[in-house]
Amino acid sequence: MSKCVCAINPYCQTPYVVSDPGFNAYKNLVYDVPGSIRRCLPIDSLLSSSLECLYEDYGCFPLLIASFYETLGQQNYNPSLTFDFGPLIYNPATTLFPPNATVSSMFKEMMVEQWNPSMSYRSFFESCAPTYCTYSQRMRTENFLGVIVTIISMIGGLILSLRIVTPYLVKIIVGLMKKLKKKRQRTERVHQSYFNRIKIIIQNMIKLLSKTLIELNIFSSSDFESSIDRLTATYYGRWATRFYILLFLSTFTILIFYTMIQPHSVTKTFDQLSFNSYQQLRKIYGNKLKCSCSQIASTYNKFVEIIPEFHPICSSQFVSKEWHMGIINSLASNFSLYSKNDYRRFISSHLQYLQGLCQISKDSVDNAINEFLTSLLVTVELLSKENFHHRIEILIEQSKSNVPFLVSRFLATIQTFNHGNAFMTTYGTNFQYVSRISDSYAHTNAMIYDDNCSCGLSSNCTTQANFIEKSTIIPIVGLKMGCLPSESFRLSTLECFYNQSCLDLVHKYTNYQNSSIALSTNLSYFPPNSTINELINHAFTEQWLKNITYSSYYDECFPSVCSYTYIEKFNILYLITLFLSLQGGLTLVLAWICPKIIQNVSKIYHYYRRRRQRTSVYPHNSLSMSSNDFNIQNTNNNADNQTEQNRTFEQRISSPSRRYSKRILIISLLILLIISIIIFSIYYARNVSMKNKTMDRTLNTTITSTTTMMSISSITTEPLCQDKFQQQISTNISCSEHDENNFQIATGDFNNDNRVDLVYSCRSNQNEEIIVLMNNGNGTFHNSSVLLLSRSDWITHIYAVDFNNDNRSDVFLIHGSNLIILLSTDNETFEYRTELTNKYISSINEVHIADFNNDNQSDVLLIRNTEPMENLIVFLGNDNGAFQTQIMVSSTKISKAINTAVVYDLNNDKILDIVISFTQFEKNVCIIYGRGNGSFSSGILLFERNMIYAVTLAVANINNDHYADIVIYDEDSKHFYVLFGSANETFQIQKPFFTAIISFPYFLFIDDFDNDNQSDIAFLYSLYDFEYKIYHYHNNSFKRNEKTVIKSLGGLDTVIVRDINNDNYLDIILGTVGPNKIYVLFGYGNDRFYSHMVYSGEHQLFSSWLTVGDFNNDNFQDIVSANYDTMLIDVFLYKRECSIA
Repeated sequence: MSKCVCAINPYCQTPYVVSDPGFNAYKNLVYDVPGSIRRCLPIDSLLSSSLECLYEDYGCFPLLIASFYETLGQQNYNPSLTFDFGPLIYNPATTLFPPNATVSSMFKEMMVEQWNPSMSYRSFFESCAPTYCTYSQRMRTENFLGVIVTIISMIGGLILSLRIVTPYLVKIIVGLMKKLKKKRQRTERVHQSYFNRIKIIIQNMIKLLSKTLIELNIFSSSDFESSIDRLTATYYGRWATRFYILLFLSTFTILIFYTMIQPHSVTKTFDQLSFNSYQQLRKIYGNKLKCSCSQIASTYNKFVEIIPEFHPICSSQFVSKEWHMGIINSLASNFSLYSKNDYRRFISSHLQYLQGLCQISKDSVDNAINEFLTSLLVTVELLSKENFHHRIEILIEQSKSNVPFLVSRFLATIQTFNHGNAFMTTYGTNFQYVSRISDSYAHTNAMIYDDNCSCGLSSNCTTQANFIEKSTIIPIVGLKMGCLPSESFRLSTLECFYNQSCLDLVHKYTNYQNSSIALSTNLSYFPPNSTINELINHAFTEQWLKNITYSSYYDECFPSVCSYTYIEKFNILYLITLFLSLQGGLTLVLAWICPKIIQNVSKIYHYYRRRRQRTSVYPHNSLSMSSNDFNIQNTNNNADNQTEQNRTFEQRISSPSRRYSKRILIISLLILLIISIIIFSIYYARNVSMKNKTMDRTLNTTITSTTTMMSISSITTEPLCQDKFQQQISTNISCSEHDENNFQIATGDFNNDNRVDLVYSCRSNQNEEIIVLMNNGNGTFHNSSVLLLSRSDWITHIYAVDFNNDNRSDVFLIHGSNLIILLSTDNETFEYRTELTNKYISSINEVHIADFNNDNQSDVLLIRNTEPMENLIVFLGNDNGAFQTQIMVSSTKISKAINTAVVYDLNNDKILDIVISFTQFEKNVCIIYGRGNGSFSSGILLFERNMIYAVTLAVANINNDHYADIVIYDEDSKHFYVLFGSANETFQIQKPFFTAIISFPYFLFIDDFDNDNQSDIAFLYSLYDFEYKIYHYHNNSFKRNEKTVIKSLGGLDTVIVRDINNDNYLDIILGTVGPNKIYVLFGYGNDRFYSHMVYSGEHQLFSSWLTVGDFNNDNFQDIVSANYDTMLIDVFLYKRECSIA
């Protein structure tokens, strides 16, 4: 298969593969990574690949994680760090990208699945903080009630006017009719001149008018006080009429002149004009025509179209992949065949760079155009056509001028980066290695080009590009070579692509078989000798073709109302309307107030006149004096009238000062009322002239918002019953030598008193001591017996098991290559009963004591991990504590180094079976089924390939189907594998699920943590803090709870899961080192725990042995810790303290 050279072909690619992770015999195995492509550059590899292996439905995720973890390990990865994540789950309802979608396709969408905007109008309003708000309402000048009031006021005014004018009109008409009648009856007529007749008519009219004005009285006696006689009322009425006419004419004269002088604006509106109607009105009214947009914001692409026109080179065959690959495939794959200055070494990079420049320019221009067209034009009012085109042109020019700047800045950044870091090119054009044997590092020399230009100082050094064939130099028009292919090409021109002879020359020396047509010089704005830099400065763009449609903008704006406003100073119709609307009201007010004013003014006048004439006032003649003063027109009034006037004056003279003060106050108020009416009339007249009324309201509402913040925090409150441990009860370890490796301990009931006793072994002096501690029932112990063994060998395992079925625990030991059973007796002593020596009893990894042949006797299974073929050894026990048969479990499938084993009845046949996991050399899991006689079947491997490094495994019924299931934790991939058992002794592998990238230590437990009668998987591990995850099986899948972290517990050493306080919730006992501490995580449901520290010590040399049992027979579990560093066995008795709520 031919090799692809990236220096020649930038499109080289190959599938990604990973080797089998971990240290094993199958290291040479490689696996394809689906969807992953390897390209010349890492970024190209990523963009060309998909993310299939990161999804749950693809089986390569564990392999990918294993390879990732191995890579971290090779790079001195800190194993205390963790990566807590899981595989992706593909849901076509929530994602746009399928698992096989390439990264480049997702990157084009900016990795965005969907936009979820969250808009808050309240926040916008608060940020705006308006000082006032207004709204416009188009309504008629008057509503129905206003029209009725205006009509009534006009009718009232007309009635009053006609009452005054009608009698005189009738008299005039009657007089004219009489004159006409007399003229017909007269036989002789004195002919007077026309002028004299006119003069006489005018004089008569003046006399008539003056007489009429003097005698005019529009008020009756009822308009005055009832105490005033008829003559006085007539006198007052005439003066009131004159005052009425004066005020009426003055007021209307002021209003008319004010209205004539004060200009007012008039607005004419047009509803929903079509574009043609708008254009016609625009020609008539020009800029005075204003239109409000019903849609104030629109994107430019609704009315603007831009088509960029690029340099012909960017649309020619010379930038196509086919032409590029045709040139490349015609060249020799071994560049060393060409001279270092031969242009054939550079042509591939130049063509690739030309493609990139055209692509970058096109992308930049397209992005700029798209950015402009998708931006918003915000206009409250409709722009004129001239203003609209001017604004669009300016914005397009701004966008157009920004593109070359962005392209140039991008390329300048790359140039600075490459030259500043002194990167060596693949072609060796800027630096060359110089061999110096005496030095330990590689030296380089900068290349020198024309004009003694050094690539170490400048990246722009160039020389003429040539084809070199057998010492013949053939120059290529316009092209340069230099330090960097990119920089030399930027200083080149495209003249060769316009020259057919030059192209033929390129075809000849590159062995290109197809023909190429040179570019035409008439197709470009740029001359052929323009450098690439000049084209870059214009982003390879010839021009932007624009199509701006004003009618489309008008449709987008969609003005609902157009209007124009002009100033009107005089309108006779308006004056008449104003006069008729106001005169009725003024007539009523003046008709009511004028008699009152005349009457009161007369009284004030006579009061002060009488006061000046009076010298003294006596009670007896005061009445007669008053009668003379009040006689205004006729001195011959009768006696009755005088008497009435005198009586009235007598009533009022008692307090004249107070009475006339009231009158002055009333007159002042009336004058103010008249002024107010006039001002209101002026204001009303101005508002009536407006056809559109705008109602302004200032909303100044203060809203007091009370927000109740509810803080929801995960606070663990301890229940009414407090879980506590009493101060520890310590017992000394009676050994003289400190050796943690030789310290073994176990628990059992050695005297059948239903108490938990202890047995431990250690070295003392010249012997291996076995010490039994009998429980006193209160957490203390007493030494029952001390057994001594030879210290020639180590005691590696110690167990307490009843081997002779006497309800007393016996002691099982592995001492070197010997199996020893110490049978307990009635007097708390032990009988040295069995010692079995076997050459295979060495390098024992695990010991399992169970009944493998269903004879109700305890048997022993030894797991070895060194020599092949005899890794499983079964010793069958009898009823006297001895062993009757030794069975070697041999199979080619289990003749490998064993990591761990689990004993369990897998097929519900009441016979124990064995599940075995192999070490990292083999990486598999094997099952051997028991036959009921102590022998086993041949091994069955669960995985076809050696790929699962099962450091930890467990067996339990996970899915409640009455069949045992196997749970495996793969150390390489950091995945759990759950294999569900079935009736035909087969196991179905479920989808593995990821936990976290961690290192040791970690622990696996299977139990019911949420009391739903179904087993859960608990994974506990220690980093800087203690963390645990619990997986629940539901609907054929495992769901994980939230990862729980407990801070600063130290290094995890021992984990025990037990219900300590009998509340039906599992608790977790933790033993840590560095320093030694004991914690209890008390469970209270739903995978929740609260922490309680039982013990904290400063000793850090050795870890502590922990176990849980009832050491004081109170039906609660206690904790026992044995620490070989302190030489103490500590008992922590549980005590439950409950309080009544």
